[in-house]
Amino acid sequence: MDFDERRPLMRMNLSFAGCGFLAVYHLGVAKALMLNGRKFLMNVQRFGGASAGALAAAALAVAGSDVQKMEVFLLLKDMQILLFLSFRIF
Repeated sequence: MDFDERRPLMRMNLSFAGCGFLAVYHLGVAKALMLNGRKFLMNVQRFGGASAGALAAAALAVAGSDVQKMEVFLLLKDMQILLFLSFRIF
């Protein structure tokens, strides 16, 4: 029996920090977790984040384990943000 099999599942929360220029980094981490860290993600109860980190957390929460679904979610969010900014009155 492997050591990991004897340990009880540890429930945890995953949070991404807020920082606009780190958005691409956060999204890369989210995608890497979906591709290579499914065992880790199975133990996550809640996702959280601030600012750009909230976008990555929402993408993980919405997509589950489907990378393509995460990418579509992010594309739609980008389009919503661009539409909001283009119609905003200064």
